[in-house]
Amino acid sequence: MTDEQRLEILEKHVNALAEIYDAVQVVGTFIDIEGKTRGQKRGSGNWYARRALCEEFIEQAQAEDVADCIARKLEPPEDWKSE
Repeated sequence: MTDEQRLEILEKHVNALAEIYDAVQVVGTFIDIEGKTRGQKRGSGNWYARRALCEEFIEQAQAEDVADCIARKLEPPEDWKSE
């Protein structure tokens, strides 16, 4: 698939989502023919709202990762009831 085809798909879906949402930001990554990870993004609506949504997404994902890490360290041993 070419970059232009990918962008066409992104724009189609961003435009469709923009009909029902005030702000939309879509990001995607793919591996190119050289094996490198590349990304494309498209958005619609208020730029500040889109940016805040992306920041919130990242912060929430980081908080969940930290909480999962802490929970793993706090898990009791499997035989905790036998003690």
